[in-house]
Amino acid sequence: MNRSRISILVIDRQTYWREYAGEALQDAGYQIATLGTYGEVLDRIKDGASWNIILLGCASVEYQERMLITYLIAKSQPVIILSTALTVQGMRDLFLQGVEDVTDKTYHSAEIIAIIEQAQEQIIKRDRPWKLAEKGAFYEKTRTHPGR
Repeated sequence: MNRSRISILVIDRQTYWREYAGEALQDAGYQIATLGTYGEVLDRIKDGASWNIILLGCASVEYQERMLITYLIAKSQPVIILSTALTVQGMRDLFLQGVEDVTDKTYHSAEIIAIIEQAQEQIIKRDRPWKLAEKGAFYEKTRTHPGR
């Protein structure tokens, strides 16, 4: 996986965490953009911006976060949420909504990188058959029968 080709948007109202996560991912070789307000994110997407992954750091997922997440998913943007206060039911609801991953907000760069790598692997695995179909590479599994 060539990290320099993977663009990640880091969103968090908390400047320290946003810059920390952005620097950790940039040092690991990813293309990084950071934004501190949800309005900035909406404006950028309306202007045609897109990313391979959007990393949303937040204290909790309230109405504004849910609206942003809904919009991002509707725009086919893979979303990972790192939050300091989520219940199991809240996490389940977010997975059902279509986010790639939901986990505790961490301040360890190695953990942030591992979360991104794991999500990226899942995105690649999930998209692989569709990418082949887009290129016209269809295949049919053949059955072999013992004794025939």
